[in-house]
Amino acid sequence: MGRFRIQICALLFASATLAGGVHAQSDEDDVLLRALQDEMARTLSDLRLDLEPPPYFVAYTVSESKSTNTTYVLGAHNGSNESRGRFLSVVVRVGTPELDNTNFTNFGGGFFGGSSNRVPLTASYDELRRVIWLATDAAYKRAVADLAAKKAALEQQTISDRPNDFSEEETFTHMGDNSYDALSIEELSQIAQVLSSAFRGMPDLHASVARLTSVANKRMYLDSEGNFSHYETGLCTASMYARTQTLEGAGISDGVSFYSRSCEDLPAIDEMKSSGQEMAMRLVASRSAEALDNYNGPVLLEEQAAAEFLSQNLIGRLGAEPSSISNNPNYAARQRNFANPFLDRVNARVFPRFLSVVNDPTLLEFEGNKLLGHYVVDNQGMPSRRVELISNGMLKALLTSRSPTKSFENSTGSSRGSSTPAPGNLFIEAKEGMSNEELNEELLTLADEYGLEYGLVLRKIMNPRDAFQDPFRSSPFQSGSPPALDLVKLYPDGSEVPVLPMTVSNFVVSFFKDIIAVSEDRFIYDVPLATGGLNFATIVTPSLLFEDLSMRSAGGAKPKLPLFPHPFAGEAGE
Repeated sequence: MGRFRIQICALLFASATLAGGVHAQSDEDDVLLRALQDEMARTLSDLRLDLEPPPYFVAYTVSESKSTNTTYVLGAHNGSNESRGRFLSVVVRVGTPELDNTNFTNFGGGFFGGSSNRVPLTASYDELRRVIWLATDAAYKRAVADLAAKKAALEQQTISDRPNDFSEEETFTHMGDNSYDALSIEELSQIAQVLSSAFRGMPDLHASVARLTSVANKRMYLDSEGNFSHYETGLCTASMYARTQTLEGAGISDGVSFYSRSCEDLPAIDEMKSSGQEMAMRLVASRSAEALDNYNGPVLLEEQAAAEFLSQNLIGRLGAEPSSISNNPNYAARQRNFANPFLDRVNARVFPRFLSVVNDPTLLEFEGNKLLGHYVVDNQGMPSRRVELISNGMLKALLTSRSPTKSFENSTGSSRGSSTPAPGNLFIEAKEGMSNEELNEELLTLADEYGLEYGLVLRKIMNPRDAFQDPFRSSPFQSGSPPALDLVKLYPDGSEVPVLPMTVSNFVVSFFKDIIAVSEDRFIYDVPLATGGLNFATIVTPSLLFEDLSMRSAGGAKPKLPLFPHPFAGEAGE
């Protein structure tokens, strides 16, 4: 017990000394840390169930958040909310790093309590110890049951060359020096009211909304190996959404969102308002766009469309995680059906030879732009690292957590809250690129070879994570594969014909090798890794020209148009 606390305190002192000017922990944080340390030490020395193995590893994560949000419609207040909470996540491992209770799906484990527990917002040492004790007890009981079930399942299965369940890593300590605070509802309202007024004077819109959210989060992590991190992060989101119907009756909605760690770093209000108006005007114009049932041929994905396409089809395949053992005989077959195809493609070509992909979450900025994908330490207390994933088209590495796979034994510091290790700042790098004019010419040349009179250009694809926040997500286009909301037919004379939303169909990862050209300029795009979460990936990518993609109409129900016009159809906007 004494050695454990001395180790943690020494690491904290060394980190604070090296950082210089680090914010001092509050008295409340000191009490929380002491309660966590003391209960962890007691757990390691005393916790044991009959003849079952004791814990060999314990980790605590406490996340304390304060959030505010407000919603406005056409300049009028439509609701606000403010919340604050503190939650504890407990990880208990029993057995050994070679074989423990993790990487196991127990279909008959019963209920022993969840892994996330609400912690009172108090500086009472006694009350904090009580909550931590109960959460640890529940986690340990579940761990013991899972280990026994896992051993039984392994006796009934033949698994060759099974990797260890936990990797050995060097200890890491991080004390953040940033401080964040959520804006008040009144401060958010000043911005939201202006943004929502952007949709006034647009009677062809059936609904619109502007929403502002501010979150401040404080995170403390410590484990029994001596890893420790304590830092603050924030997120400010400004979103604007609108909805209408096509002339045939299909409901369509679109939105635009801005993200920053602090609301002070959001774009200027007038700039955001202008972007919302442009989005709404594109949405209104698409009411009379041409319907296209299907398309097979060359497709140019420009800027946002390229980045969002990579977000949906590449990010989830860049992480390596071991196959989970299960006591359900059908589970292994299900896992094979949904297995990451990149796991078997290491040292094989997955991209064209002129493209490389690098993950570098250590970078704060790129070309003067702040990168939301930057982070110092992951959710398992491991430092972030630069990793070259794809080199000249060849897959060289995948992102990992502390759960080893057959090919990767150590963590890349990529455990970010999702089940699969995820990137931070993802850079798509090309040996050479084309100007926009050259890309259009190449698109039309390919289209002619396909016997087509035009090529298809995608400029915006719906972000499913952001779309979840869309109050109009009942739109038929928000089910299934997210559609392209802004796309045109490009003709040889340079003319463009807007097309109603379409989706990329039947895409498989081998199609990445069909990228035949990219732009010389790159687009910076922030992607939330989970709905409402603070973790982001930033994709820096050129526009992408695919030689061959299949597109189909987004379809959907077509309710009848309103019988009467908008009540303010004859009024000028303010």
